[in-house]
Amino acid sequence: MRLEREISQNARVFVVTGMHRSGTSLVASFLEEMGVRLGDRLYPGDRFNPRGYYEDLDFLTFQRRILIASCHSQDGGWPDWGWTENETLDKSKFVAYREAARQLLETRKSLQLWGWKDPRTALMLEFWDELCPDANYIFVYRYPWDVSKSVSRTNPYIFNEASDFGLRVWDYYNRHILEFYKNHRDRCLLVSCNAIVRHPELFDRRVGEKFNSINLSIDAAAISRRLSRELFKSLDWDSPEVCQLPLRYWKRLAELEDNADIPMGVFDILSQQPYRVCREIPGFTPRISCFSTS
Repeated sequence: MRLEREISQNARVFVVTGMHRSGTSLVASFLEEMGVRLGDRLYPGDRFNPRGYYEDLDFLTFQRRILIASCHSQDGGWPDWGWTENETLDKSKFVAYREAARQLLETRKSLQLWGWKDPRTALMLEFWDELCPDANYIFVYRYPWDVSKSVSRTNPYIFNEASDFGLRVWDYYNRHILEFYKNHRDRCLLVSCNAIVRHPELFDRRVGEKFNSINLSIDAAAISRRLSRELFKSLDWDSPEVCQLPLRYWKRLAELEDNADIPMGVFDILSQQPYRVCREIPGFTPRISCFSTS
């Protein structure tokens, strides 16, 4: 409890997470511009993310080790991401790593404004929140068809085994995010990467509104330096991946949109399309206020 009190009283901690290939690196880069310390040893950029991942190697390797060890070794899937075909991630095993997690946090306790970014954190939110009870969370989501296409390029060996693997992991991660978000709305910001790319000024505004006790802001010049729209091209609305998306994933996307602090407004767009899939989702109420610039 001593470490928990020190972190709570003396530091501001920000955690950025979301499904892999969903724009978490972009959001993390914005936070870095805002003055949040994201680590001294970061995972380097590559051809899939040339501007860098902004992932602290200490947190990345630690969480990767836990998730692999907590998945059933005989279940197919991608244990490195904490996902297997039968969703065998056993969170009860996390407790064995609690002291190691404390020690990792101990190395950052002198920092006043810091955090980390790793998609894997989406599956370990309660674990970390017990140790950092006042941490702030920024959750990022992206269209499922774009995520599925992206992960199939970056991890073709596993995600080309079955055409729906990428979609299933997208659903799995966002299910965890939504559950945590609904229980901790006051400390969480849920944002659509697609919306931020189109209207980046909304991110600065919503961060200020949600975390108004912390002096965080980013100017237009910094946004321009960090934003590369070429990295976030989206499939056309009439592409087969969009038109033939199974209803279960539309429902998850609707749940994200309906809860998001910065939604994309995808169902308002789809309402103008011939297939109008939004009519098939009971109880969904489109929101269109996210694009106001006033």
